[in-house]
Amino acid sequence: YQLISNPRSASTFELSLNATGSEQHLVLEWAYNTNLFRPETIRRFHRQFEKLLQAVVENPNVLLQSIDLTVDEARPELSVNQPRAAPIYPKDK
Repeated sequence: YQLISNPRSASTFELSLNATGSEQHLVLEWAYNTNLFRPETIRRFHRQFEKLLQAVVENPNVLLQSIDLTVDEARPELSVNQPRAAPIYPKDK
């Protein structure tokens, strides 16, 4: 795939994905708020989405929850299923 920057002055959503194309090509256009997302995060989302599409093409009956979306660059602390520690609040306040 090729990542191309297409700056916009405004966007309706903080993160969106537009898919267009033809029988030969699929074009995925990611638009995101650069104050909330880093380019490497969007690239990781793209690789994960690509894995999702590939799994569905290979097996249209696959359960989405059974698809492993782990990519090499994904950090373990970003796992959706990882429990988070409870926040610690000062006792004197």
